[in-house]
Amino acid sequence: MDEKLLMKIIEYVSSTKKEEGISEIPFDLLSLTEENISDPKETGLKLKDCLELFKIENDFKEGQLVTWKKGLKNRRYPKYDEPAIVIQVLAKPVFSDETESGSRYFREPLDIILGVMINNDFEIFYYDRRRLTLFS
Repeated sequence: MDEKLLMKIIEYVSSTKKEEGISEIPFDLLSLTEENISDPKETGLKLKDCLELFKIENDFKEGQLVTWKKGLKNRRYPKYDEPAIVIQVLAKPVFSDETESGSRYFREPLDIILGVMINNDFEIFYYDRRRLTLFS
């Protein structure tokens, strides 16, 4: 592991922000972990594939099991290939209150409520249903 990255991680983990319960990893720390290991042409093909998946609409119903579409996971839970259960599909989305335009959650339309299991506890979160597909 890169020494600079390791030092930043140690600094972050021991910071007062972590003690205050702020759990989102800062952008500068995330950018240190990004390595351009793929060919730009390959990246372009993956982007096109993800866009096509993103555009596929599903008509989810309460009680159905869903999971992330490949390449479209933007939340910690559920994990890839792990089911979540549809609690409610919202007629009108609520929007993330993230104010930083560089955030992946900025103005994200949250239009489905899912239940997930975390450490054997049932938790409820809001998601963008365009990122989800039926669990098989």
